[in-house]
Amino acid sequence: MKKLLLLIFVLVMMAPVMAQNDDDRYKDPGIDFFIGAGVYMPGKATANYYNGSPANAKTSTGGNTLGYLFNNSSWKERIDRSIVEHNRHISLDNLSKYTLECPEDMRYSPSLYIQLGAKYRFNKNVALSIAYSFSRCKAKDVFLLRYKTYELGNEHADYLTYDLVGKENRSFIDLIFTYLFDTGSMVEPFIEIAGQFNFVRVKSFQAIIEGEEYTLLDVYQGSQYVANTQMQTFKVNQGGAGGGFAGALGLKLKVSKVVSLDPVFFIGGSYINLDEPYNKFTLNYGAQVRIVMNDSFFNK
Repeated sequence: MKKLLLLIFVLVMMAPVMAQNDDDRYKDPGIDFFIGAGVYMPGKATANYYNGSPANAKTSTGGNTLGYLFNNSSWKERIDRSIVEHNRHISLDNLSKYTLECPEDMRYSPSLYIQLGAKYRFNKNVALSIAYSFSRCKAKDVFLLRYKTYELGNEHADYLTYDLVGKENRSFIDLIFTYLFDTGSMVEPFIEIAGQFNFVRVKSFQAIIEGEEYTLLDVYQGSQYVANTQMQTFKVNQGGAGGGFAGALGLKLKVSKVVSLDPVFFIGGSYINLDEPYNKFTLNYGAQVRIVMNDSFFNK
């Protein structure tokens, strides 16, 4: 991610140096094609979908919760032995009684954002685009496993921390209205307003305990996991279609008569269709740089 940000910064700084004079080809009606990459920051309103809380149970076996693991005798035995093996001050007696504390304010990490699109220029100022974008989002936090330790004449609580990691794919189709401010120079600002269709799909949801990954998705579709048996797993489909809107500010930096670099900052509101109560609108924002080629590029 740091390398991507550095590349975006270098391209933006170099563009005015590389740019040539304005050309009439930017003023004629026609089609632009663009590809972009940048950073996407999802809003946190849906992140607690991955906090492991009992309220998030999706199936009778507790799918999407920490109880899915710790209420299963086979997994519980395996987890307990792993904890004892990696923490010599803890015994199986310590783990006979425990409590789990879920995070309450999970957030997503910044993620890579890529975009492909085509734009029809009605004139120098006005254009309409359709664009497809994709981002793989990750929400991560820790939960506490509180157990009992015993000292001579004294009992007190202690705890261990383990990761919860949820990953989801987000796809977007945007219909974008663009207005370009004609400055007659090689650098021109523009604004964008977009209507959006999106689709989210949960790819994985895991608890990572002593370095081992345990899925919290109910891949056995209601059946209890039993150790040392051949059990069929199923694909879990969580997520769905949503919509939203976005606005953006950008600069067109003319690298040549037919190619420009367009750094863009965007912010929007998206209805992310995860299960209740997380099927709600959430604010998101990001930045990207587009490489834009007008149609005369293909007429050389």
